[in-house]
Amino acid sequence: MAKQKKLKSIKQVIKSVKASKRVKKPKPLSKKVLAKQQGFRSGLELQTAEQLQELNVTYSYETDKITYTVPAHESKYTPDFVFTKKDGSKMYIETKGRFTASDRKKHVLIKTQYPLLDIRILFQAPENKLSKSSKTTYASWCDKYKIKYGKFPIPTEWLEEILWFLNFLPYIIEGKIWKMKVY
Repeated sequence: MAKQKKLKSIKQVIKSVKASKRVKKPKPLSKKVLAKQQGFRSGLELQTAEQLQELNVTYSYETDKITYTVPAHESKYTPDFVFTKKDGSKMYIETKGRFTASDRKKHVLIKTQYPLLDIRILFQAPENKLSKSSKTTYASWCDKYKIKYGKFPIPTEWLEEILWFLNFLPYIIEGKIWKMKVY
């Protein structure tokens, strides 16, 4: 004898219909999702780009490729932001929320192979430790390897190097943009 399908009671049917009519509120999009929708790889990159746009700074995003050698094979590094400084040389800014072991290895190799390149790291939290068990912070690691670093938003000193073409130089003081005439 074949098993018969157990029928739902009227109460069960009404309950399931009510449950299906409930509309769940959509979750707000994460910074990473919003960043990816706009062509960036992280929320910090998006925030950095927004800051640059507010200041009307011309930049290019992940346009240059820097070839470096990892023992046994050649790799390419694409800095996040590229600027031209007063002297015509380039400044590269790499934004980092997390600073992984592979990121650190890559930056040591690039610094060794291209000591004159001006590559700076913009951290979300330079006071973070490299790992739970480490006493070394992102900032102290950069100091050890003589790599320039800053904390988001972009430090004023860095902006001064790339905003040389403006008549008025924006300064960021306590989150507000102030303008000061440059002579």
